[in-house]
Amino acid sequence: MDLYEVRAAASAGAFLVEGGTETTDWSYSNNVLTVLTGTPLTISMSSGSTSSDRVVIDTSTASAAAGNTVAAKVTFDSVSIDTRNTGDALAQTVGKPPVHVLSGALDLKLAGETALVPAYGCACVQNGENALTISGSGKLVGNQDGIPTSAACIGGGIGESGSNITIDGGTLVLKTVGSDKGIGGGAGGAGTNITINDGSVDARVSSYGGAGIGGGWGQDGHGRDITINGGTVVANGSYGGAGIGAGGSGAVAENISITGGTVTAKGGSYGAGIGGAFGWDASGKSAGSVKNISITGGSVTASTVYGCAAIGAALYGSVDGITIKDANVTATVENGDGAAIGSGGGNSWGASTSASNIIIENAEVTAKAHGGGAGIGGGVRLAMAAVRCRALRS
Repeated sequence: MDLYEVRAAASAGAFLVEGGTETTDWSYSNNVLTVLTGTPLTISMSSGSTSSDRVVIDTSTASAAAGNTVAAKVTFDSVSIDTRNTGDALAQTVGKPPVHVLSGALDLKLAGETALVPAYGCACVQNGENALTISGSGKLVGNQDGIPTSAACIGGGIGESGSNITIDGGTLVLKTVGSDKGIGGGAGGAGTNITINDGSVDARVSSYGGAGIGGGWGQDGHGRDITINGGTVVANGSYGGAGIGAGGSGAVAENISITGGTVTAKGGSYGAGIGGAFGWDASGKSAGSVKNISITGGSVTASTVYGCAAIGAALYGSVDGITIKDANVTATVENGDGAAIGSGGGNSWGASTSASNIIIENAEVTAKAHGGGAGIGGGVRLAMAAVRCRALRS
């Protein structure tokens, strides 16, 4: 008869922990379960949800000993954490995030269904600049009750960027309310180096400002280096924010790449579906710049509510560099005078816009503009356009 070691899960407040050794690989104190090393751990609940306990990743000591960044390897098996009562939106008191990558990195695997509800100023999974990878076959529901946070659902807290985020699998349903985004930076923070390789992501922002995936509201709410290689992605921005790209108030959208998957992106009023967000530069007339949007595979549906391009710049904004190749793309402007693919519109304020270096090659493209904007090229008051199409599939 073969003998196997069976290790019971250890109790840690509201949690059960399988794997590792207490005090060496993890610790529990003052309602915080802290992961200390890269030893694989599985975390589940001892009984129902918790409104008092949370999880912190701090591998700083292990990283110092190893001479490089140590990533905590954690599986969430139907974890449920609600920290909303640790903050106060009316008093603007920042609370505690349910999961906080304080140092090091986190490789988070999803099993079962995990539900996280953040406090004001906090993300559900808050990593800031620390690397975060999410994978697995489970589901993560973030902020299902729509708590106003002014933070991302995954990424940065209020005033904090959210960067170095990779989604390799799982089902993510993310809802944010306030000047924030589903994945990326919090209000006043950028969303950079975000990659989706697989899985299902539904990121929707309501209220004011913020991209579905990308930057938060504010002049620093840039959306840069965002890549989608596969999976199914739905990203809806709020008022002034793009579906995928910049968050608002003249922030920059740059290096957005889609190589595969099924992507549906919708900007809020004054936000592009994919690209820029509404705002002004020093002259008071034009929005933040948009550079290098590349769609080279997959199926993409992009739309905007008012005044912006479906793919490209926001109202009064210009774009330099849109490439669509070997993809199926539908771009629709529902209202206003932006181009379907290209620049945003202008109006009686006298703002002019430009669309440069738009290349469409061997792609199936449907571009529907509204109110005087071009299907492909410029919105009303277009100053300059350089558009080239070749070898289009019918």
